[in-house]
Amino acid sequence: VSYLDQGTGASYQLADFHLDSRDINLQGGSFPADLGFTVNSSAPRLQIVVNMDTTLSGDLAAEKFQLNDTRATIEARGEPTNDKPIAATVRTNAELDLRADTARLDGIALELADLKVAGALALTQLTNNPQAKGSLKSEPFNLRKLLELLPADPPQFSKDSALAHARFAADLLYTGTSAKLSNVDVELDGSRIKGSAGISNMAKQALFADFDIDRF
Repeated sequence: VSYLDQGTGASYQLADFHLDSRDINLQGGSFPADLGFTVNSSAPRLQIVVNMDTTLSGDLAAEKFQLNDTRATIEARGEPTNDKPIAATVRTNAELDLRADTARLDGIALELADLKVAGALALTQLTNNPQAKGSLKSEPFNLRKLLELLPADPPQFSKDSALAHARFAADLLYTGTSAKLSNVDVELDGSRIKGSAGISNMAKQALFADFDIDRF
């Protein structure tokens, strides 16, 4: 599948798509599924390769579907990555209830370089007024190593230990008219930041932030 933007001349392509499965049962049973595809972009020049394996269970009559033990790998390479491969792994369990108009992502686990993040996300009113509530929490990680993945040269510091210790946690809430990060707790080297931030009114782009910074 290819798309050409006549205005900019940029082209995009979905290639190498495959979906493998067996013993398909959508009457309350479960079955394995493997999915993969490649996305190519000319502006910027970028290639993203996605592979996912999961166990799918579904009940068409009840309009409920689940993805269990889902593992996805994503690798990007191109101009934004200085032609170096950047790989991430995501694990999660997902549930979709069409009658209730809800979805859940539980046991989210993201790994990118030295960064490991766990979380959960609940979605409601999917087809009318989507709303979301969730949380994110990282293990301690080396922010300096993460910055080395960026195309720009990483900042220089006088101390080799700078940005070597970081972690973060936050709860998130999206209502359709507002978005908020609460219970924010960030540690960076010898500093700790706690508070909240968000957009109280999306239409008016009303931003707010309330943080306390401690150094220990």
